[in-house]
Amino acid sequence: MLRALATVVLCATASCRADFATQICNTAAEPAISVRLTDATSGNPISGATVFIIERDAVEIGHESSPGQYDGAFERAGTFRVEIEAPGYVAHQVDDVTAPEQRCGPETQILEIQLRRIFETLPAVIVVTDDQGSATWRQAWLRRDDGASEGIEPALDVR
Repeated sequence: MLRALATVVLCATASCRADFATQICNTAAEPAISVRLTDATSGNPISGATVFIIERDAVEIGHESSPGQYDGAFERAGTFRVEIEAPGYVAHQVDDVTAPEQRCGPETQILEIQLRRIFETLPAVIVVTDDQGSATWRQAWLRRDDGASEGIEPALDVR
């Protein structure tokens, strides 16, 4: 009781109260980077992605804390590059994400990222034909949704 009373008496001035208040921080570890991934078409969260959080030569893989949310670089302020890979989606990269130091750790930077599905990057129909109505992949061309056509190099030689 006497010790508690002494603390109250010692901190009776406004400056003491301000100094005392700055000593109290949340004990939970806070991420410097928080990435929220959604599908660009549906808006649904994307689970199962790999989020690389890179600071110079150090690489960390973000932790999926909830569906589509990846956190990392806990309690580390700094400037990061974030690289995202998800099966079926176009890879994405964000450079120079700075999480400044605050009184109790880094200021969390929240990145809202919409990923496009791979098949959406080149909407097209592959047409394979020649004068007799058949051809090999070597003679294939691409007819895009806008009606234009262009020759393509095949990834496979199918006969």
